[in-house]
Amino acid sequence: MNEPRTAVLADAKPALRAGLAIALRGEAIHIVAEVASADDAVAAAVGALPGVCIIDIDLPGGALAAVTRISESAPSTAVVALGPEDEDVLLATIRAGAAGYLPRNTSADGLARAIAAVFDGSAALPRMGVDVLVRAVRGRGGPWRSAGRPGSALTAREVSAVDLLRRGLDTNAIAQELSISPVTVRRHVATAARKLGAGGSAGLRRTG
Repeated sequence: MNEPRTAVLADAKPALRAGLAIALRGEAIHIVAEVASADDAVAAAVGALPGVCIIDIDLPGGALAAVTRISESAPSTAVVALGPEDEDVLLATIRAGAAGYLPRNTSADGLARAIAAVFDGSAALPRMGVDVLVRAVRGRGGPWRSAGRPGSALTAREVSAVDLLRRGLDTNAIAQELSISPVTVRRHVATAARKLGAGGSAGLRRTG
């Protein structure tokens, strides 16, 4: 992650941004920008290259498109979305390129702690995110198989990353095991999740 620990907040509601900003500052995370639209979120993330960009899933202008644009244009920035406890929404967000997804009903302090963990090599997903990935892997006969679309088979690196994830290793540990960067680990797991049609990320931090 970039140093110092920095974040962009993207939410149309100023009061919610303010509450989360206070909690994040309590975790020594510096807010470099607060924005209220998808285009502004992309511009802020690409311009500032924060360690984390936190996006509300109902962000005006299209949150999912913003997630994709940021993950492609600023791959060192981990995008974490906030939204309802909805499996379909979680899957769509991870497929778009997010490194994490947190329920809005998590307390501000809980959200801040989960975001702080992202800087230490973890990603943020609720318990259902873990269950979704496990079901997808089991349902397709293991991580080597995908939905059968041309070009959708997992690569050897993606298989290794998913296997280490299932063993409980976090992003940094997987990176050391495979001799690659944490950013590459997140990319492998996110790509595998999209191919499997499931959400998943390394170093899952369960929130409540």
